[in-house]
Amino acid sequence: MFGIEEILSWIRRQVGLRTDTADAAGSLHAKVKNVADNKIGDSADVRADNTVMGWLATKVKSWQRVTFSPDNSPYTVNITSVTSSKCLVFLNGAGRGSTSDGSYTYYFAAHYYISGFTNTQLTVALSYSLASSGTYGILSAIIVELY
Repeated sequence: MFGIEEILSWIRRQVGLRTDTADAAGSLHAKVKNVADNKIGDSADVRADNTVMGWLATKVKSWQRVTFSPDNSPYTVNITSVTSSKCLVFLNGAGRGSTSDGSYTYYFAAHYYISGFTNTQLTVALSYSLASSGTYGILSAIIVELY
């Protein structure tokens, strides 16, 4: 039968001391120190700033969103410098038109497409001509740069 001394000794071995060195296979204190030293906080991985906890791997290097109202087609907007061959671009938007007397406004899908993309510029073009009473609407582009 185990006495109190044996049970306390076993708990001390499992929990360890605050001074235990970091070791993934050591006591509870050693394991926590290992996680704190190697998994949380500063990391040599340059992707660490793009993650919630600073140590989870991610493939996203940067992202940006630009919103603009093109006044002609094609229309070019400046973006923060990226490596265009490593980017995904999501384009979304709507146009707005009105009747000739201005009594009624209607919205329609703006059928733009990406006609040019460089490291610092995004060019969009309209796939059809707008009615004379139409405006070009508002577009939003999200550029996701990957490693």
